[in-house]
This record gives sequence, C-alpha cells and structure tokens, in this order.
Amino acid sequence: MIKDIRDFPGNDTEQLRAAAEWLRSNPGSTLKLESRTYILRDEAAAQLQQKVMNGEYGANCEEALFNRDFRYSVGLDLTGAENVTFDGNGATILSDGYMETLSLKNCRNVKVKNVNFDLKRKAFSRGKILAVKEDGMFVRFPEQTDISERMPADRMYIYSTGEERFTYCVGHGKIRQTDPETLFFSGTYDRDSVGTELYVWHCFHFRPMILIYESENTVLQDVKIFNNCGMGIVGHRSRDIFIRRLMVIPSPGYGMSTNTDATHFSSCRGKLRFENCIFEGQGDDATNVHTYYHTILEKTGDRCLITTLAPTGTHCQKPDHPEPGDIMELCTKATLTYLDKYTVTAVEPDENSRSALGDPWSWWITLDRPLPEDCDDKYLADVSAMPELEFTGCSVRNNIARGVLIKTRNALVEGCLFDCGTSSAVHIAAEAYWHEGVSAQNVTVRNNRIIRRGPLNRYGAMWDAGGICINVASDVPPCPVHKNIVIENNQIVCPDTPRAIYAADTDGLTIRNNEISSGKKGEEIFVTRCENVVEEGNRIC
Repeated sequence: MIKDIRDFPGNDTEQLRAAAEWLRSNPGSTLKLESRTYILRDEAAAQLQQKVMNGEYGANCEEALFNRDFRYSVGLDLTGAENVTFDGNGATILSDGYMETLSLKNCRNVKVKNVNFDLKRKAFSRGKILAVKEDGMFVRFPEQTDISERMPADRMYIYSTGEERFTYCVGHGKIRQTDPETLFFSGTYDRDSVGTELYVWHCFHFRPMILIYESENTVLQDVKIFNNCGMGIVGHRSRDIFIRRLMVIPSPGYGMSTNTDATHFSSCRGKLRFENCIFEGQGDDATNVHTYYHTILEKTGDRCLITTLAPTGTHCQKPDHPEPGDIMELCTKATLTYLDKYTVTAVEPDENSRSALGDPWSWWITLDRPLPEDCDDKYLADVSAMPELEFTGCSVRNNIARGVLIKTRNALVEGCLFDCGTSSAVHIAAEAYWHEGVSAQNVTVRNNRIIRRGPLNRYGAMWDAGGICINVASDVPPCPVHKNIVIENNQIVCPDTPRAIYAADTDGLTIRNNEISSGKKGEEIFVTRCENVVEEGNRIC
C-alpha cells in the first residue's frame, strides 16, 4: 500500500506525525511525501533551543542536556515499524528546535530514502571577523537575530572561504555585545583572520537527527543531513545497517554541517556498509564504530554486575548490555590487553540502576565460569556486538577530527577520498578514556587517496599522522593488541604533517605499495611496538 502525505490533514507537523503513525501501524506500506519543504515544529524542542541560546544551560549545554535523565522531544516516531518505506520524494524536513527528528526504534526492514534534513535555526552561528585588536576581535553575525553575549560559544573555528576549509580553532575570554549584530570576543587573535568566517558552536552532543536503536535491516538511501544539534545518525544495539549515497554536508553557501560526528555506531551486529557517501564540514568523525568497555561493579561466583561508564554515557543515552550467548573479552584497564574470554549465559537488568526515563544502566550477567578474583583493574567488552564494517567509495573532507574511526573487527576502507580533515583520515584504535573498543583485527585500508592541507589540529591530532594512525589510547603503552592490519595501494599526500602513517601496538602489520609524502624525512612511515611487520613496495616522494 502506498500512502500520499496529502491524505493527512493539518499543518506540516500534524501531517508528518499522522503519516508516521500510519506507517508504523501498517506493515508493508510506503509513505510518500510531497517534494517541498516541511517545518517540523515541537514546542518543547523550540523552547529548549531558545533556552540554550539565552545561556540558561551554561556555556556548555551538553552537561545538562546530554544525559540519561534528560527528557527530550521526538519529531517523527517510527518505533516498531516493520517492512515499510519512508520516501521523501526529494522533500526537506526542517526541525524547528532541538529534537531527535527521526526515531527508528525496535524496527524491522525499514527503508528511508530521498529526504533531506536540516535545522530551521542552525545549531551554530556564522559570523565575519571585522577587526582584530590587541585584546580581542569584533565579529558580525548578520544572519541571526538571537545572538547575544549570553549564548554558548564553547568551540569556535576559523573558516577560510578561499580554501573552503576550517583552518584553526580559537578560544575566547569574555563576550561583549556591541550592537544587535556584533560581538566582541576578548583574547589574542591573528590579524590575518580579518575578513574570514567564524563558526560558533552552541552545543555538542545532544539527540541525533536519525536514531537507529535495537532495529534490524535498516536502509538509508539518498538521504541528506545539513545540520543538527548533535550527531547526524546514531546506531546502537542494531543489526545490519546499509547506507547508500548518504550526504552529511553543509547547506549551500556554508562550511559546516553537523555539530559533532556525522555518524556513530556502537554495539551493532551483522554488517554496517557505507556505499558512495559524502561527508563534509562535520564537527567530528565521519563515522566511529565500536563496542563498549564495561566496568565490573560487583561479582559473586559466575555472576557479575556491569555498567558503561563512558564520560558522557552512550551516544544515544540508552543502556548498553550483552545478550545470552555473546562472547565477552576480559582486558586490563591500563593497557587494554586481552586476558581471556567468557560466554554470557543469562542477562537481567539491575532494578536499582534505572534512570529517570526508566532505563536500567547496570546489568547482572551470568558467565560460563567465574571471573578472576581481582577485577578492579579490568574491563569486560562484548565482542559479539561489533559489526563487519565496509566503507567504500566515500568522500570525507574538511571535517574536524578523524575520517573513519575503527574499533571493530573485519573492516574495509576502500576507494575513498579524504581531503583536509583536521586529524588522521583513518584511525584504527581502542580508547580507554571513552570506554570505546575493542582492539581491531582483520582491517584493510586500500586504494584510497588522502590529501592534507595544513597542520594537524589540536582536536584529534593522532601521533603526527596526517594519513593513517594505528594505536591504543591507554594509560600505559601496551604490547601489541591489534591484529592483522593491511595498508596497501593508498596515495597519502600530507606535506604539512610530520608523518603519513603511524602504526603501533599491532601484531601482523602489512604496509605495501603505497605512494607517500609527508613533512619529516625518515618518518613518513613510523612503526613502533609492532610484531610481524611487512613493509614493501612503498614509494616515498
């Protein structure tokens, strides 16, 4: 059955929400929008955005908004939908306020295609630097009517319109409003920045534009995301996600897209495939794929209580836990070194750990045998909740941080272009601070072109490597924990960074037939703390 949105009465919001409810209630159906712009307004979400701009949540609103107890708005709720297609027909949906625009929770076989998403009022402000004085700079914001010295400005970036890229990050002291369109930021700034654009973030992590949670076989095809008050797409505890011709890009005439990651996937299963996607201008990684390191709170016999203690919680603020039959790896906290593996035989929520929204954040799990006596210095990680990643034929440019961040096993990055990110194009890692892992295995990076213009930025700089970085971010340098990584047939051009490739902490490393140039002679390929290394056929230019 195909339903036209014009069959539903009301304004844009009423039509969209009624149509979403119909689609959710009619398995096997297709909803088709008109090819026009829709305003999706939620009163609570609109008020939230205004409160943020008024400074009511402080200089960094993430601390108040991005937590497990914060009640948020959902624009279009497709919870429980099965075998349906959401066909935007080229339409654009503008979210009026800070919300989770499209929620795909507990869905099966859902396809979203031919639709564009944006915020009506961007989650950033763009200004032009008018003058730089000894004690600060004057910046005019002619596009916005709600700028003030109270607005959050926790991150600011200079954008060169001539080079079409972010050049560097700047801080500030006090903010003073000098007229309705102009702010003075105290601090020390480069006089050469006069005439360039300044992008001011008003928030970091909040709700994603699209959430995929506990869903199976999700397809996103020909979707565009221009800006959001958090990440573009977040997938969590889902299986088999296929993303074709996704574009996370700035609106025409702008340099910035999403405020943080374009996409982010945690504790997913099956296959995660990107085909011919374009990422540009996002405030963090194009994608980050990982499972979580769980902290062991209590244990008795073969039972233990675990929780996720990542600094900001999970990236959709939903709990993470294994399923019966999953394999859990035990590793050290200090080095993230593998120690042993266990099979989960039973899982139950800890009723004393429920958030204000009702989600349990600690879980009792039963293992096939007891853990070691002392586990204070150890993590458990669910290695069954790691998808096979394919990132092929994609383009990533002018993003802040890394291009592809790999903390999974069986991954391929092939035939992609990485241009002008502020950090390594491909980062293979495990990170203790973010509780994101685990060690990578069977990863191939081949036939890619990596171009860097400008030095690595302070956000996300990875061991001076402009091209590819392999490491473990832990308190103590580990012995090799990554396994079987192949880097071949890539062109890496990064004359402004010391290294093209930095490789550490790996057993089974092959670097061959790459064409490379970087800024420090003799360190173009830097290998340390690795075993069973093969380097052959590389051309240093």
